[in-house]
Amino acid sequence: ERAKNENDELQRLIQDAQEDAVAEIGDFEEEGEPAVDLEALESNAFCITLFCLDPQFDCQVHKLLEPAFELLPDKEYCLMSVPHTARRMSLLSLFLPVRHRLG
Repeated sequence: ERAKNENDELQRLIQDAQEDAVAEIGDFEEEGEPAVDLEALESNAFCITLFCLDPQFDCQVHKLLEPAFELLPDKEYCLMSVPHTARRMSLLSLFLPVRHRLG
């Protein structure tokens, strides 16, 4: 029961923080498709999106990188996308953060 109450409280705090962020900076507006044909551009990177990761597999998730680069030998970089609510994964210690750029 205590764990459920703590979880409910955490969810309420997250919801309040999201509402505060929207009130402070406004709702996000989706931009239209870019005028550039992105399919025609060459890329030297691939992206992995992790939606969730069981903590017991955290120490082994790095094993997906080597096969990924082997399957994509023309790629030099891997972009990792993780939910902002995810706890820090050991895999991220292998990556360098990239600052957001406008445009």
